[in-house]
Amino acid sequence: MEIDLFEKLTDTEIRTAIMNATGPTGSLFVPDAAFETLVKKQIELLLEPSLQCVTMVHEEMLTLLNKAEIIETERFENLQDGIEGVIRGVLGKNVGPTRDMVENLIQCEVSYINISHPDFIGGSDALMNANLVM
Repeated sequence: MEIDLFEKLTDTEIRTAIMNATGPTGSLFVPDAAFETLVKKQIELLLEPSLQCVTMVHEEMLTLLNKAEIIETERFENLQDGIEGVIRGVLGKNVGPTRDMVENLIQCEVSYINISHPDFIGGSDALMNANLVM
């Protein structure tokens, strides 16, 4: 909720993308190509906060591990240390693949912008809807 979608997207960039997509003739609605270009740029901005989230979750899990106490293993100090070591190892081993997966998911989203979804109203659909209303 704290991410401002238009923080790094200026009106000039939007105008330029629309002009590049339409050419010298004007357009009543935003062309799909301009929309895709702008959306891809905005989706890429999610990468860094997503990777920060992975790091924060890893740190929080380590914090919880330090606070967790298993009453049954209190008298077996070596066992307790062994369990803690295994859990730390598993968490540490999975941070890299998790970061890779987040990067891949963002790349998948950037690679395919679904403008054919029924909820998306592009230029031609907007014209058809406008004709139906009139």
